[in-house]
Amino acid sequence: MSCVIPDSAKNDTETAEFIIDADYDEFLICENEGGILSATADIDKDGVYETIIAESENAIEDHLLGDVSGDGEISADDAQIVLQEYVNSLSGNLSTFSNELFTVADVNKDGEISVDDAQYILLYYGNTLTNTPVTWEELIQN
Repeated sequence: MSCVIPDSAKNDTETAEFIIDADYDEFLICENEGGILSATADIDKDGVYETIIAESENAIEDHLLGDVSGDGEISADDAQIVLQEYVNSLSGNLSTFSNELFTVADVNKDGEISVDDAQYILLYYGNTLTNTPVTWEELIQN
């Protein structure tokens, strides 16, 4: 899956060609707060476009580790997306994550997307809610 947006098209006065080769009937193209364009799909047909199927090339630079949704924050939504990907893999389906998104979601760096990653994301989020900042390394070591 690829999404190429030329630098010249990253402003309001230019148009961009956003090419997506996808196996989905419907997808939504959106721009997050960081200005990253992404295409999302509603793979479970619940009306929520939760699965990112393509992103602009500079997206990984703007993603925080664990920020799977790409909204600039780590939250329970990110953990939910990771869990959905994990269940998808348990069902024998191909991954819906790009390589870059896989890297963002694999917070414990074990080379797999699992329930552990979702749990760590929730723990990280909980620490931010209680104003007790922690690094990923500290969180995973404990």
